[in-house]
Amino acid sequence: IVVNVRIHELHRQQFLAAARAERAMRTATAELEEVDTILRATLPESVLDRLSANEPVFDVSHSATVLFSDLAGFTAWSSVREAEDVVTMLNTLVSAFDGLASASPAIEKVKTIGDAYWAVAGMPVPVPLHASAMCRF
Repeated sequence: IVVNVRIHELHRQQFLAAARAERAMRTATAELEEVDTILRATLPESVLDRLSANEPVFDVSHSATVLFSDLAGFTAWSSVREAEDVVTMLNTLVSAFDGLASASPAIEKVKTIGDAYWAVAGMPVPVPLHASAMCRF
């Protein structure tokens, strides 16, 4: 009987250890998916491709054009609006910018933060007429 109890306890401990490992694996997988989602939302596709291939992700450019846009008076405007109206307006604006960036192979969206939009022409892929491309953007 003592041997059976010890074997049963050993199996129970193994089962609990396996359950803890499975739970830890699910948590780690969920966290990796969350990180992946954040990276996809913030990094250009070309950088993500290089990260996936374990390639260097830095770029050197001797000539590029960067756009930083910020809505003048946005804080004051948004403070007297309903949150839904503010989000709708920002979504409309960012979606329009994103559509223009997607339509132009010369423009790479870098990031949006609140009412600010950041894009670049000439990086990571060099563009000879980067300033003109950004002006057309």
